[in-house]
Amino acid sequence: IDMEYLFASSTVSITNDGGMMIRANQIYAANMIQHTAGVGTLSHGDKYTYEKNYSASLWGSYYGKLKNMTHVVDQTKGDPERVNLHAMSLALRAYLLHRITDMYGDAPYEQAGRGLDGQENWFPRYDAQQDIYGYLVRDLREARGLLNAGVNDIGGQDLIYQGDTGKWKKFINS
Repeated sequence: IDMEYLFASSTVSITNDGGMMIRANQIYAANMIQHTAGVGTLSHGDKYTYEKNYSASLWGSYYGKLKNMTHVVDQTKGDPERVNLHAMSLALRAYLLHRITDMYGDAPYEQAGRGLDGQENWFPRYDAQQDIYGYLVRDLREARGLLNAGVNDIGGQDLIYQGDTGKWKKFINS
């Protein structure tokens, strides 16, 4: 499969999932931390009741997207002709995993999204949240260090910053 296309497709799926963001952030998490509360039946968080559809929405949505982004990361690693594609994919993979650990705590990181690589990844090991934050910094530093304004390996498939490595560095630093 064309890695640039897979990157673009994954990017669209990450940024075009507003319903999941509303479900995870506003309906579930905002209630849980008492930003919002209500007397209706949709206010699961403030009543500390479990509602699997809201609780699992970010998890299911992001791990589904993570598979493709991880594939791009793994297939472009060490390829000097795809250095920016690799760096951008690594940054977006970190973004997905950052959102997951912020919401759920401990989660698969190192083995996440690699189920097709081998049976040992079918039930990935959970990494501790404190370790995940270290992995995030490691991966983001690597991505930032790899970005090369002199290489145009992404073409028109960067739907976020149109291949502008300066903007990608700002995103990574944020």
